[in-house]
Amino acid sequence: MKIQSNPMKQNSLIAATFAVIAILSPARATLLVYEGFNGYSTGSLVGQTASSSTIGLTGNYQSVGGTSLSAVSSGLTLGNLVVSGGAANSSSQTAAAIGVAFSNSVSATGTIYSSYLAQINTSPTSPSDSALYMGTGSSPTGTNATRTFKSYGVSGSGANTPGIAYGATDIMSPSPALSLNTTYAIVARYTRVGSTLSVGSPGVATLWVLTADQFNYFSIGGFSDAELDAATVGSGATNVYNTLTQTVTSGSYTFDNTKALQFSTTAANGASSFYMDEIRWGTSLNDVLPIPEPQVVVLLAISAGLLLVSRKRREAKMVP
Repeated sequence: MKIQSNPMKQNSLIAATFAVIAILSPARATLLVYEGFNGYSTGSLVGQTASSSTIGLTGNYQSVGGTSLSAVSSGLTLGNLVVSGGAANSSSQTAAAIGVAFSNSVSATGTIYSSYLAQINTSPTSPSDSALYMGTGSSPTGTNATRTFKSYGVSGSGANTPGIAYGATDIMSPSPALSLNTTYAIVARYTRVGSTLSVGSPGVATLWVLTADQFNYFSIGGFSDAELDAATVGSGATNVYNTLTQTVTSGSYTFDNTKALQFSTTAANGASSFYMDEIRWGTSLNDVLPIPEPQVVVLLAISAGLLLVSRKRREAKMVP
């Protein structure tokens, strides 16, 4: 005798599971800016309008110099980071940077954070080349002298070493270098944004580079500034892969809708290949390093189990 399952009952249980997910999932603090490179036509990003999946961006991408940055369909991943698919890529021998305007909703003071995923496939051939940088400009096509809050995966130090800049002046870390064909999270924090900086009240830029294992370790219980600040440099799960700090004692630097997102994945010399993905700006580490809520993961697993049970029952037979 064949056992007949009740599809309506199973579907009701699954629907109820997702209803509970919607209720229990706490709303994250709203991101200031998000670009996951999802929803673009493959090929050059220049001239493409910021997709509907972005946050805090408006208008078309414009070339700052060169047009070799492209949208690709396959995105980068890192541990349990929430990602959306798609990435930016360049494998050109021509230096290129690109920009897109912040929307009117973008405004923050105090402490802000940024993050993005970076991967190097082939290194630049010139020690002076920088690549995988991300920051803000005075406009989508603003010059390097107007860029602020910058972080780098390749700082042009002769190796694939990261760098950071609160204002126009960059500093870089001598080691360790980023490995090829490995995805890292480049995370930065900037303090006293929007205030007049001085020796007594400086602005501080801090950079952390995380591997997948390190990302997952620090994500347990939510990301903490104190934990990242206290971590030592190393390759273990409890380390940070690299870190760097810059102190700025003059000027005032704003993060608002008069600025634009600018980034580059390319270098000027050699057929270098780089990927960048999951660009985020926010007011906390957990804004820019989102992970699935634990109860959502559990309930999704329950729902998947219900689907499996339903299917197996439909296939089951009982011999009389």
